[in-house]
Amino acid sequence: MITKLKKVTLPIVVGFVSLEISIFFCLGLIAGYLIANYFNDKVRSFEIPISRRYKIHLHHWILAFLGLAVVFLTNTHDFFPAFVLGLGGGLLFQGIYCYSDWYRILKKR
Repeated sequence: MITKLKKVTLPIVVGFVSLEISIFFCLGLIAGYLIANYFNDKVRSFEIPISRRYKIHLHHWILAFLGLAVVFLTNTHDFFPAFVLGLGGGLLFQGIYCYSDWYRILKKR
């Protein structure tokens, strides 16, 4: 019951918060989520072998997070439209929200 409540409540809260920021950010968030959902089984995962036994799995949410982190740490977020920032947020949200193994980065080969 609580899991179902989380699955319903979290997107609603994220939606209202993003609407408070900007309608374009909210539209980017929705577009990023839908794009990531569409391509989830169509694109191969990016994996880096680090030894004979292990590999690093770079989930798409990690790549989106790194991209957004670079934008904000370099203080260039003013040059990016709110839609693009929302797009990155949607990719990040979908990767964490829809996958039960989102936190598994180091995997056995």
